[in-house]
Amino acid sequence: MEIQALAQLGKLEKEVELGSLKVKFHTLSVSEQQKALASIPSNIVDDTTRFTYFQEAMLVHATDTVNGEAVDTIKARAFYKDLQYPLLAELFSRYMELTAEQSKVLDELKKK
Repeated sequence: MEIQALAQLGKLEKEVELGSLKVKFHTLSVSEQQKALASIPSNIVDDTTRFTYFQEAMLVHATDTVNGEAVDTIKARAFYKDLQYPLLAELFSRYMELTAEQSKVLDELKKK
């Protein structure tokens, strides 16, 4: 297996529908996760506020499309900044379900 293919091993994608909103996202690579975490302001000390920044950062870097339109991190950040918080929280919850699914896939790979 080539190195590029190995780097994608275990990567999962999912499209989530919430009413008329459709968001497609993928599990993050190490570099994507590092970029997401680096984008969180370090001066935020309140845990609740910091968690909101964390949720947004992870989704910004994981989002591929919104209602079928491809988005980069700039467009994704603008989208999530304007989103109502309960929707952000629900999308993050769905993203976490995808990462849990990824863990199961990786556990199966370990058995082989």
